[in-house]
Amino acid sequence: MELLKKNIVLAVIIAISLIVSGTMIFIVIGKQSQMKDAIDKVKKLGSRASKLKSEKEAPVAETVKLIEKDIDTITAIKESLYNKFGQPRRNALMAFIEKLGSSEVEFIEKWNKSKSKKTSIALNSYLVSNYPQSYEIALNSFKKEVAKTTVLEVNSSNIHDLLLEALGIQRVMKDTVCSIFVKNQKEALANLLLSNEIECNDVSDFTFQIYNDDNLPKETDSSMIARQFVYINDIVMRVQKAKLKAIKEFTRKDKGLNGTIDKNGFMRLKYSLTVNGELENIKTFINSLTEAANNNIIYIISDISLKRNVDTVQGLNDKRTLNSNIDEVARKKIEKTSFKQIKTDDILGMLPNYGVPIVGVDNSLNSVIEFETYIFVGKIK
Repeated sequence: MELLKKNIVLAVIIAISLIVSGTMIFIVIGKQSQMKDAIDKVKKLGSRASKLKSEKEAPVAETVKLIEKDIDTITAIKESLYNKFGQPRRNALMAFIEKLGSSEVEFIEKWNKSKSKKTSIALNSYLVSNYPQSYEIALNSFKKEVAKTTVLEVNSSNIHDLLLEALGIQRVMKDTVCSIFVKNQKEALANLLLSNEIECNDVSDFTFQIYNDDNLPKETDSSMIARQFVYINDIVMRVQKAKLKAIKEFTRKDKGLNGTIDKNGFMRLKYSLTVNGELENIKTFINSLTEAANNNIIYIISDISLKRNVDTVQGLNDKRTLNSNIDEVARKKIEKTSFKQIKTDDILGMLPNYGVPIVGVDNSLNSVIEFETYIFVGKIK
């Protein structure tokens, strides 16, 4: 203490140094703590950044809305594409729903949720109850459009069955009813062709020759029979519009009524059609098959062959040809003479029909067309 009293200045300096040192130590300790916290934060951020690189970006609210909109758009496109496969009465259904004053989604959802049985009688009652002001106008609009898809007359006895089919519900008929249905279909198809001077005597059964009074269709087959006739109707009407001369053969190439169904839910029905007509008319018919997508039917043509109905020109290039055209006396004369020494006029004079005037040439062709149609019967995923 005596020393400090004698060296007051030194004491002050030491005191100040201690205070400054303490302060510095305190600051350093504080900064070290902050630095440690900062280092820890950097490490955490680095770890988080690494995780974020491997994670999918979390969508914000606006992105969610855009995603949902895209999903709706893609779903609508998918449904539109699937509707192309085997819904020939869809256009009529859309006309019907429009006149009801509803939307497709709304009408079908309400109909599916209703407790009504999926029968023509129940459908009529449902329409009367739920759309009393507009259902008659809507049915008239449907009748006008659906008539373009069938050769049968559309009337009160079948319009609700046709509407059910358009909604994707296949009709089921008892054996006797189905037998009458098949008979009416055959007669209507034949009348359409014959009234337009198109021969069809060879195909008057329209692929259903197995059914008659002694062999009635099974009730379990009735839905598929009705579905098959939808496409047979469409094919025959395209033949009529193309103004072909005849249907020579018409067969279903599948073993059974149902064709084949693949794992994606597409039913394939195969047909073979032999027609007769001039080349331009055959081309018109083939083009109409490819344009059927406009009516929600997809036809895939697998093979086409063309052959003249009758050979119109026969060459005179060997004795075999001559032997098929001249009488026995002329044949013996030619066989004793060199082919090169026979004059053309001599040959023509030996022909039995030489000198008979030719009125015209038959330009018609026979065409065998192999094709198939695809119907979506699965569920849209």
